[in-house]
Amino acid sequence: KLTGSTQERIRQLSRSKRELAEKVAAYENTLRTVPPPPPQVVESNPDVQQAVQKLRGVGIATQEDVDSRISQSLATLRYEQEMTRLASIYNGKDNKPSFDRAEYEEFVRDNPVYANYYPEDTFKMKMFADEFSGSSDTEPEVNEPKTLKPTKTSQHKESLTPEYIEEKLKSLDADGKKQWYSEHLSEINAVLGKMAQ
Repeated sequence: KLTGSTQERIRQLSRSKRELAEKVAAYENTLRTVPPPPPQVVESNPDVQQAVQKLRGVGIATQEDVDSRISQSLATLRYEQEMTRLASIYNGKDNKPSFDRAEYEEFVRDNPVYANYYPEDTFKMKMFADEFSGSSDTEPEVNEPKTLKPTKTSQHKESLTPEYIEEKLKSLDADGKKQWYSEHLSEINAVLGKMAQ
């Protein structure tokens, strides 16, 4: 049996738990008894609607105007925070594409169907679907950040021709040929794929 201060503490805890349960029940009853808000007078009364239109025409802000401005400001703030978050998460250090805001906005401008998608979904599933799908695990890893913007390296890779590949391989020794071939295997395959079409 419990005696002394421990027993008193348990009784006190039991009492405070019971009091808290009674307060919660009273609060829930209060919530149930609160009447619903009255219907908006503006929507039902044509005189009020006409007065609001006149005030709006003169340049006085109405409740709808204020609500619209606030929601626009909040949407802009959320967008800016999302752009900052994505730029910090996808910085190209983990061999994944880096998030470039200008590049993302240009993609959405060119493909307006993605304007209402979450920016991260558009970036991962539409702009760089191959890099995030896991299919690139078999390819050799490259430690440079990826971007859709053309760089000198990507422009060089696009300019590979069968003749250039042949000349390059002829100019290297056996070890150099193996190394260059393994480093440029995906580009060589792309060139061969274009020739097969």
